[in-house]
This record gives sequence, C-alpha cells and structure tokens, in this order.
Amino acid sequence: MLPVVRAVVQLGGSASTRQLYDEVSAMVDPEGRWEGVAYDSGELKLTNRISWAMLYCKRGGLLDSPRRALYLITDEGARVAGLPDADVKGPLDEAYRVAARTFAPKKEAQAADDGAGESDGAPVEGEDWQGPLLAQLHAMSPVAFERYVLHLLRVYGMELDHVGGVGDGGVDGIGTAPVGDLLSVTVAVQAKRSDPASSVGRDVVALFQRDAQAKGAERAVLVTLGSFTRGAVDASQEAIPTVELIDGARLCDLIATKGEQAGVQVAHRAIPGFFARFESSNH
Repeated sequence: MLPVVRAVVQLGGSASTRQLYDEVSAMVDPEGRWEGVAYDSGELKLTNRISWAMLYCKRGGLLDSPRRALYLITDEGARVAGLPDADVKGPLDEAYRVAARTFAPKKEAQAADDGAGESDGAPVEGEDWQGPLLAQLHAMSPVAFERYVLHLLRVYGMELDHVGGVGDGGVDGIGTAPVGDLLSVTVAVQAKRSDPASSVGRDVVALFQRDAQAKGAERAVLVTLGSFTRGAVDASQEAIPTVELIDGARLCDLIATKGEQAGVQVAHRAIPGFFARFESSNH
C-alpha cells in the first residue's frame, strides 16, 4: 500500500491504473525478479498484489477513484506517503482495517491478505459508485427491475408498455423508439435482473430475438446487470431484429447521465481541497 500512495504522489497526485502498475513495479521490483512469475491460473503475482494494494488504498481512504482506472491521492494518502518509513505502520494498519471491513464476503479480504487470490477475485476498477448501484438494482424484485428499466428507457425518449410477467413470451416491454424527429421503430425490451458477476450467452440473445420478432419488433434492447459473452455480442447482430446490449457498467453510465430522473443524485460543484492535490510542495 505504501508504494502505491507514494507512486501516485510521485506521478503528480493522480495516475491511471497502467501508470501505477509501471511505477509501483519499478519501485518494488527494480531488478525484474518477479517479471513473468504467475499463479497456476496464469495471473501475474506482482500485478495481483498491486491490484489488491490499490483497492485497499481506495477503500481505506488513501486514494479516490472518480472514474474507472483513475486514482487520486486523498489528504490522508498524501500525509501517509510523506511519513518516514519508521512511522507508516500505524496509519497503514488502520487504513487496511477500514478497507477490510468493506468486503463482503470476508473471504475476499483474506484472499487479498495472503496474496493467493485467483483471477476471479481481482478488484473491479471504479466500483465505488457502480458497485452499490448495481447492488441496489439487484436487490429489486424481477418485476420491479423490469419497471425501472422501462422507466429509464422512457427517460431516453422511448414510449413503452410493460408486458412482463407470466406468459410474457420473453418480452418485458414493447413500444416505440424515436429515430430522428420524424420516424420511430417498434422496439422490444427484455430486462434481466441477473447477478452482476454473471454473463449472458449467445442462446439467451438468440431466444430473445425470436421472441421480439414474434411481437413485430424492428429493434430490441436487452439489459442485464452482468456482462455479455463474445458469442452474445456476435448473435445480437446476426439476425433481425438486431439487439442493443446494455451490460451493468453501461447501465450505470446511462443512469448517472440522467441523474435524479433515474434515481441518482449528481452534484456539479467544486469540491473543497480537490484541486489542492495537484499543488506540489516543491514549488
């Protein structure tokens, strides 16, 4: 954790994930002894440890992550980075304890602690706001999630009726989507309140295409809280109607763009102390 916060300070108070990997690797392994050393899963050990250190620094209050793959030093992070080596153990231990309490299930914290994490346990970048939002959506009932997705698409200009429920034929909403100022197309919507860690495959997309076609749809939209496989992406464009795929990350972005219209608060104001992070004490 200490090399991570010192690297961010050295890089000017902010850094991308790639910059941090390069800078921290050079700091902790200058002779390249760990280069290419991997777990049985194939994941590089040094990359894994740096990833966990970045996540613990973020959750422990030493770093901020305003968007995916971007980190900013906090006031506490800058203070810790500037301490002599002999004085950093206490503050780092406290930041570690704060971070560890945020993990659920707790086995994730243990995996980070012993350095034996597999690739499926690696931290997700930029999850400070997306993770809680996805958890909120996943906590909804399936029908409530369908209604919410239709509301969000209505905010974006679609006119949709909710037809979900038993016997819905795989289509949760049907209506029209505007194409310019004069035209519109019939669109079918399916909202899958799946686990954010899951992925939707080709078969699900192909079945939805057939159901949407049976409803007379010219276009289709499939929303999931998880992700889509490569096969699903290919299938979405191989038949009519073509399907617009919206995964969990894109859904969060669509929600954030509409702010309170979509149920989230977005404030655009200068944050006290934010810009001071870029002031160098050397000038």
